[in-house]
Amino acid sequence: PRIQYKVIDGHAVVVGIEEGVSVVEEVTSNLQEMSLNGTSHQVIQSRIDRSEKCFGSTHAPLPYSFLTPWLALNEENYERYKAVGPNEQNDLLRRTLIGNILSMSKGLGYVVTEEIKVSKLDVYPVKEPVWLKGVRMIGFKGTFAVNFELPDYIGLGKSVSRGFGTIKRIV
Repeated sequence: PRIQYKVIDGHAVVVGIEEGVSVVEEVTSNLQEMSLNGTSHQVIQSRIDRSEKCFGSTHAPLPYSFLTPWLALNEENYERYKAVGPNEQNDLLRRTLIGNILSMSKGLGYVVTEEIKVSKLDVYPVKEPVWLKGVRMIGFKGTFAVNFELPDYIGLGKSVSRGFGTIKRIV
């Protein structure tokens, strides 16, 4: 099942997509304790928001913000990123973001028929190191605008099921 969790402002957010929705409801119905990143937390309050969200191409760009670090670069792309100037770095991140959206679409069975265009990308490397399975990674935060509607609290990039790359639409 498609389930992602993340911690936002000290609150655990668990997102279920398609068949993952019923799994989240079943697992969280009597949940009293939750382990996140190896740390156990008492569940004080639980709330389920079951709703359908729009997903897909739009005519106008929509603005989003990364709430948690976006792990955009694999080892190969990271070496390329370090070797080029700021404009090329931005182009690489732009292409990566488009690839992340295409991968998510494919995984959800959505056929992208319009060209995905990132009209704005204003991201910066986070100061604190991001560790994933014992490997130090570079994480990015910031904002972007794209002609694609994405649900709030969904993740883009690497390790989204661990909470990385969580986005929210800017209203």
